[in-house]
Amino acid sequence: MAARMALVHGSSRHAVRIALQRPCCRYKSSSSGKIIGIPLTNPIDGLPKVVTVPPSGTKFASEVTTLPSGLRVASVDAFGLHCTVGVVINAGPRHEGNFFTGVSHVLEKLAFGGTEKFPTRDHILGELERLGGICDCQIGRDTSIFALSVRRDKLSSAIELLAQSILRPNLGAEHVEEAKRTVRFEWDALDLKPDPEALLQDVINQAAYRENTLGRPRLCPLDRLPAISPKLVQSFIESMFRPERMVIAAVGASHQHLVELVTQNFQPLFPKSTKASEADDSISQWTGGQIMVKKELASAHADFPPLAHLLIGLYAPSHVEDQDFVPSCVLNLLMGGGGSFSAGGPGKGMFSRLYQRVLNRHHWVFSALALQHTYSDGGVFVLHGAAPPDRLQELAKVLCNEIAILPYEKIDNEELSRAKRQLQSTLMMNLETRPVIFEDLGRQVLARGRRIPPEQYYDMIEKVTADDIVRVVHRMINNIPALAGVGDISQAPKYQDIIEMLQKPATKKRFWGSKVFQ
Repeated sequence: MAARMALVHGSSRHAVRIALQRPCCRYKSSSSGKIIGIPLTNPIDGLPKVVTVPPSGTKFASEVTTLPSGLRVASVDAFGLHCTVGVVINAGPRHEGNFFTGVSHVLEKLAFGGTEKFPTRDHILGELERLGGICDCQIGRDTSIFALSVRRDKLSSAIELLAQSILRPNLGAEHVEEAKRTVRFEWDALDLKPDPEALLQDVINQAAYRENTLGRPRLCPLDRLPAISPKLVQSFIESMFRPERMVIAAVGASHQHLVELVTQNFQPLFPKSTKASEADDSISQWTGGQIMVKKELASAHADFPPLAHLLIGLYAPSHVEDQDFVPSCVLNLLMGGGGSFSAGGPGKGMFSRLYQRVLNRHHWVFSALALQHTYSDGGVFVLHGAAPPDRLQELAKVLCNEIAILPYEKIDNEELSRAKRQLQSTLMMNLETRPVIFEDLGRQVLARGRRIPPEQYYDMIEKVTADDIVRVVHRMINNIPALAGVGDISQAPKYQDIIEMLQKPATKKRFWGSKVFQ
């Protein structure tokens, strides 16, 4: 073996010597001694001319067909040997009401676990292996998404598997109990995390939309699990998974062929019953308010410092036909933020406000981040910070001041341009992958019946001005806020204090540690 390795290494060195003697390498030491001064846009003399394939100019437009049952089929073609196909359904925790509370979370764990034709999860995984594909299910606050990525020539089998998995799942008692055990495990796992993200999202939405629609819990409450039975899950499917509430979307497939396959595989499986849907389709009502969850966050991390999480929620515009949606997205990138442990680098938001003016100035802040959750009829703009429990008052002052002071400061053109460029690049980079295009297509068709092309969003981002940002901030802080805390919240600020901080920012002042400087 050693002799063989020596022979390989010797051959490699010989090949390198030959390569260095080739004419194309002599330009490493030209008559002037270097070529590093030649711009990358200029060709180097003596090298063969590069032949490139000219751009075709082909643009794949989205197509939408509505079947007689109300089921919508949307597609956009794409290059490649694979396609992504799935179903986006207007069903989630916000539609559950009291009767179906927690069923969405359990159903997510049941996804692709067995059907009438494929009895067990192993059968489904075997079929996916034959198709050269993968599966995924995500049930968010307002939508349920089932998706497959397979080879294009296996689209017919993929549509059949999707239809079976969504409309004919195996709801045997043992399958439902297994899903409920998985939910309990998720709750146990949250107790081991110093940053329980899923719980944080739940509590801020519950505080913002108290006891209605978007404020309903996404995580199934543990005391609700005993009441969830196979019969209740089946009733949920019959109420929510109806053709008029569904969009079947595909990326990388012929539209007409897709419509034919959907008609053959989905239409016969829909229930013939005309019973009215029990879905809660009421419009969301922003209430504001506070929810505090006392929780030990460092019990499983002996070396992790004790932290408490504080979340301040402001009303955010809907992503459907609201002129402030795009400016609010730019505001999100303008505020930016992250964790004190970030490694930085291009695109990490190191020049955003929460990084420069919070994380870089206050050593005790472990994370400061702006987030935005948007839905078809509302949303939540969140300022999330993590700090030692005895610093929560100061953390609230710092976070509130950074958003409330925006209307009183001149937004620098470079700062605004950087936020817009970052949003534009994020948009375009994300849309280079089929699963993201699929979700974008499905969600847009479900919400507005058509897809706005990314080029249009790009132009809308470019037109955002500083005045638009100020208008959006005024709209946010003029609504009553939501406040949530998780961890040791014994020294958390009072709700009324948050309202006053947002209405009376420390104009022309900067918070530094526990003091305020002019």
